[in-house]
Amino acid sequence: MFLRSSFLIVVLFFTSCSYQSSLQEVKTPKKTICIPYAKGDGDGTFTAILYEKMAKKGLFRVSRSCGDLKLLIQLENPSTESVGFRYETNLDGVLGQRLVASEEEARIVARMELVDLRKCQTVWGPICVKEEVRFDFAPDTSPQTDITFSAGQVDFEPAAKDAVMEPLYNRLADKICELLWVYSIDHAL
Repeated sequence: MFLRSSFLIVVLFFTSCSYQSSLQEVKTPKKTICIPYAKGDGDGTFTAILYEKMAKKGLFRVSRSCGDLKLLIQLENPSTESVGFRYETNLDGVLGQRLVASEEEARIVARMELVDLRKCQTVWGPICVKEEVRFDFAPDTSPQTDITFSAGQVDFEPAAKDAVMEPLYNRLADKICELLWVYSIDHAL
């Protein structure tokens, strides 16, 4: 009993005096990265997604206007290409003879550059990062007026193109965060 209570007193003494073991890792202050609005990001959706992902990643302190580093991004206009087709159907549900697109692949390219604001020079880049997402849609020629989600169709083509932009931006932002993480390891940021 005496041994336990003396051990407890010693532990309390050291913890109350803010004693720390030398085995703990020494933390270096994080650099601040400035993420201004990406060129070509009309409504700011991509920039907001990237800003949130960078903040959650915890590699840098994130700012909109000032910092040690500045991440410059220019988005090229997203493009889509038809990659899946099916035969159109008539009002009775009978297959026709004309092929119509029912699946597309949306692509986007971001040109990124990392600038050291203290030295006023580019330290990394420019680098082009590409991402793509495939999506299904109900062809506009379909006699169907009410869309069901059971077959994987999201909506008619224009609405499906709008809906795929957020997942496309999320994947692009994830890829940029991973590239910055690798860069920070290689250059001991």
